[in-house]
Amino acid sequence: MSLTDLLVEFRDLEASTDVAKSTWYIVAASAVAAAGAGSDTIELYRLATEGLTLELEKLVQRRIKEAILKTSCLYGVPKSLQALLPLWDSLPDSHIDHYGPRFEAAANKSRESEEAREARGRKYFDTLWGREAAQFHRDRNFKYQPDLCG
Repeated sequence: MSLTDLLVEFRDLEASTDVAKSTWYIVAASAVAAAGAGSDTIELYRLATEGLTLELEKLVQRRIKEAILKTSCLYGVPKSLQALLPLWDSLPDSHIDHYGPRFEAAANKSRESEEAREARGRKYFDTLWGREAAQFHRDRNFKYQPDLCG
């Protein structure tokens, strides 16, 4: 049985046809990431968003990214990145969901506290990666999942 066949069968088990309330693709995304088959997230995403409007596609994308990020504490950040990075690379710029609740909440804080937090984060990334590589990763994280920057 191919991955697509398995995902279709899994999708069809769920009673809800409302993609905003469906959970099959959230469970599948977490399972794919935990299994170390992160590149399969692209196929999962394609199947979950097939025939949807751009607005609904972005909602599904947000839910998949959140599921992978939130469950990474169970199977590790490297596996979550193995699932997120191929998905990010597969998305055209116009289809990227930029919403991030933590990022939005941080934007409502005072400018001084925000600048201090950003400076601490920048210094940490620069130390960890080196200045040039750190900037690449900050830009990429912000583009695809702003909460990874917060």
